[in-house]
Amino acid sequence: MDISSIQSNGTTKEKILHTATMMFAKDGYENVSMRDLADAVGVQASSLYSHFESKREILHALYSAYDAEHQQSRPDMSELLRLAETEPPLEVIGQMYRHNDPGVTDIMDHIIATATHQVSSDPESAEFVKRHLFDIWPVFLKPLLVRMVELGRIEPLDIDTFLFLISIYSFGGTALHTSNMEINRDEWANGYTLLCTLVKPV
Repeated sequence: MDISSIQSNGTTKEKILHTATMMFAKDGYENVSMRDLADAVGVQASSLYSHFESKREILHALYSAYDAEHQQSRPDMSELLRLAETEPPLEVIGQMYRHNDPGVTDIMDHIIATATHQVSSDPESAEFVKRHLFDIWPVFLKPLLVRMVELGRIEPLDIDTFLFLISIYSFGGTALHTSNMEINRDEWANGYTLLCTLVKPV
């Protein structure tokens, strides 16, 4: 099952995953029962269990779909490094958060929000969050910043500390996304852009 299939919300299995995505993020994974899910989808609990043996299996399916989508939508590093040679540095850095298909970002936002709410109680969710909100920046943004410093396109900066700030901001913004203090994607992007002003073009 991929993210676009969950987004389509067509088959019973897709409806279950779509509903779980929204309910887990809004109400908390621990607070949603299989019966709650069945009622929200409009099926008998037995029908739900014919698709998924447990709530944990549903969470695994959501994480797997996110992983697959994330793998497919990774930014093209060779293209970003090429752009770093000629384009305004802050515009190139901004490409880091614009690589996901807009049609699937809402589902992805809800899945990652569910994981952030689980980090203190669930090692699997903590690892998922680490992979997607912390480990991604050194892999993609660090080579870009190093290259722009080498080219003299930006002033030297403490890249590791900058990446740490971006990671913490990503985590905090994601945790707030489906809370009572909701931050939307545009607000998140504005904050990311502001953080990126710590990178000084030459």
